[in-house]
Amino acid sequence: MLRARRACGKCPKDLTPFEEADGLHRLSAQFEYTHEDIAKKIGRARSSVTETLSLRSIPDSLRKKCIEHGILSKSLLLQIARQPTDKKMVEMFHRIMQGGLTRDEARRERREEQAGPQRPQPFIFQFEPPSETFKFRIQFKKSHVSRDELISTLREILSQLEGSSAADSTAA
Repeated sequence: MLRARRACGKCPKDLTPFEEADGLHRLSAQFEYTHEDIAKKIGRARSSVTETLSLRSIPDSLRKKCIEHGILSKSLLLQIARQPTDKKMVEMFHRIMQGGLTRDEARRERREEQAGPQRPQPFIFQFEPPSETFKFRIQFKKSHVSRDELISTLREILSQLEGSSAADSTAA
């Protein structure tokens, strides 16, 4: 790969992020290298290789538009590539073009979009007696349980346990 760069007169800094991604992909395909293998060969972190290769998910038509409009910042291109669909990628491209969306703004929006509405955390009751002979943990589906609901649930559990032990006794 280095010989090819020298032959064409381009050093690594002259490559666009898309050319770099395509080159890394060729290494992967031709020599069956993993991202980790490539990272070791070129002296980069595996995560950097994975990020660069993710740029290949941008459709060719959108790649051309990015190049034509001078969007060649790897960090902005990554924000486009990380969109879940081609349609969302095009929308991100337009937003970058129209509003000069920065990398940090794009990241923040993506995090907020991914987070979506938060599901309530389940209510968990834990009990360990001072003797530490056992631990008891019960998890409810809802996020808040009143003291009365907890007691009622514990009574129901006790009742079922007592019922099953009575049934076990008569079976024996």
